[in-house]
Amino acid sequence: MPVVIFTGTTGIDMRRICETVRQEFGDAEIIDIQRKIEYCLDVRHYKIYGYAFYKSPYRIREACRETVKDVISEIEGLEKDGKTVILTGHITYLQEGLFIVSPVIIEILKEIMRLEEKVNKKIIKGAIFFVDDYYHALLRMLKKAETEPFDEEIDPLTYLQWRGVDLANFITLFFLRGIDSYLAPIKHSKETIIGLIEHILGRRRRKCIYLAHHIRVARKMAIESHKNLSEVDYVKEYEQFKEDLSRESSLLLFEPATIDELIYDPRTEDLRTEIREAERWPFKAHATIHNDFILPVDLTTTRWESLYDPRLLNESWYLSLMKEHINKQIDMRDSLLIEQSRCLVAYRPTALGGLSSGVARETNMAIDKGKPVLWYIPEGCGADEITEAEKTAGVRPFERAFKRGRVVVVRNKEELLSRL
Repeated sequence: MPVVIFTGTTGIDMRRICETVRQEFGDAEIIDIQRKIEYCLDVRHYKIYGYAFYKSPYRIREACRETVKDVISEIEGLEKDGKTVILTGHITYLQEGLFIVSPVIIEILKEIMRLEEKVNKKIIKGAIFFVDDYYHALLRMLKKAETEPFDEEIDPLTYLQWRGVDLANFITLFFLRGIDSYLAPIKHSKETIIGLIEHILGRRRRKCIYLAHHIRVARKMAIESHKNLSEVDYVKEYEQFKEDLSRESSLLLFEPATIDELIYDPRTEDLRTEIREAERWPFKAHATIHNDFILPVDLTTTRWESLYDPRLLNESWYLSLMKEHINKQIDMRDSLLIEQSRCLVAYRPTALGGLSSGVARETNMAIDKGKPVLWYIPEGCGADEITEAEKTAGVRPFERAFKRGRVVVVRNKEELLSRL
């Protein structure tokens, strides 16, 4: 009876993900922790932990105990039926401006680990943290707030802080306990998400690959040439390269640009407050589970007043803080995505005028984690040749990594596939 845990910050449509999994896996049963505790307290989820601080600590404590007991009992029952269990719930709640870790998740995790000792086998196969761009997560929350107002003001910076705390709590609760932990940006295709779950369950193991490439310089080229990002030659070539790799059924590709939030004016470096399709890294919305990604998203219109004061987005200090949190979370996500991959593949990292600073950072992360790094620079790309300066670029010199074979340049797809 394998258990997989689904979680993510509010703004992810977890029910849609669960329903898709139920359809794909006929033996999967969904246990929604949030609904169970809502039933115990007869209150909506975003008010649950207000009881702990302002109304009835005793009531919330008893509801938590009852929920934990109910969940463990249901898991034990499903074990007898040989079912796969998808356990879903939020780790971190925002209540009265406070970020509160769900005590229910912690206690359920403890009880499952006790159960593992009792039956002498691993029950939790893995945990997945689903994530999306902050602007699309907020857009889903706005749609709910227009019919069922939240008690909280949730502006973009608050959401970014919440998501950062939530991801840190995920790492603490699962990854640091030795539970296989995965990050899953929901703009990956449905095929990739289902493939990841199959991989976790051991039904079909895959070779997980982290794909790195130029982003910032390609976007700057698009803006300065008044093109859509998807029309830049490098982007088109990379997308075709990715498409070719995705046809290899043994591979599972993770792409950092499935979260694309560091979108700013290249002249002023001010963060964009209107996210336009022309400037966002391209993705196939129709191939995703959610398929509800509307662009453009203008964060300054009065429509947002039911969620936050849109005038905040006119303040330079506010945008600077947003940018700081976005940068920090890029590092967190990239580190997790590289950790869950067997190797890093960088597409033409020295194109577009020089070594990508992002790829240099990602390469160093992979080296630190003991992951192989493959730089794909096809034969005939004379402008992509690695200079001596580029071999020593980044936080630590790459020259030693080249000599030791930790970074390998591959010249064609056949060689690349043979090394994966």
